[in-house]
Amino acid sequence: MRIIVFAYDFPHVKTNVGINNLLSNEIRPDVVISQPFKKLNLPQNKIRFKSNFKDLKSTKYLCESLDIPYFRAEHNSDDSVDYIKRVQPDVGIILGARILSNNIIKLFKRGILNIHHGFIPENRGLNTMQWAILRNQKQAVTSHFIDQNIDLGEIIESLEIPVNTSDSLENINDRINEYEQRILISSLSKIKEGYIGTFINEKGVYNPALTENNLEDCMISKFEDYKKQYPNLNRYPIQI
Repeated sequence: MRIIVFAYDFPHVKTNVGINNLLSNEIRPDVVISQPFKKLNLPQNKIRFKSNFKDLKSTKYLCESLDIPYFRAEHNSDDSVDYIKRVQPDVGIILGARILSNNIIKLFKRGILNIHHGFIPENRGLNTMQWAILRNQKQAVTSHFIDQNIDLGEIIESLEIPVNTSDSLENINDRINEYEQRILISSLSKIKEGYIGTFINEKGVYNPALTENNLEDCMISKFEDYKKQYPNLNRYPIQI
């Protein structure tokens, strides 16, 4: 199975952890296509999570040290299209990317795999952990092949994330990141065996910005009660 990884070019936790996780499970990418840094004007949440991962490496350094071919280019550029055509990959893996164009997606025989932090389709978009709290919804990670829609496509696997009454928001965030790496490996194993997932026809819920209308403050105020309810919640959201 020929694999291309999409990653960020700068030192990035998901890129570092994901590439090391693949190699630890004897999965060697054929190339990492590394997206140059681009400044985005995104709204800043009050709560920011720090990673426990130390000694981050640039993607170029990481690839060179692990003997993985490295190609630096805008992910949706003509240069990337030409390079991918030469590789003729089966599967792509997102370990750091913005929205990939349909021109890129269609170059992969099986598709491009993404791990989303939430159930699809009922918890799409950003800040999914926080939105699950706001909607009294289970925490999860979902693996799926992307399509032209955001956080939809062919669902390969979903894993519920445990939540304990003693957890902080940071504890849950760390656990979600841990389960992301678990489902990445298990989903690749299923794909290699020829598994066909579930295609979702409904659009579900796409999350608006958490910074609007004091939603983040509302989430913080609900958090303690949410943890107490958690064992009795189902995966489907209660709209707020």
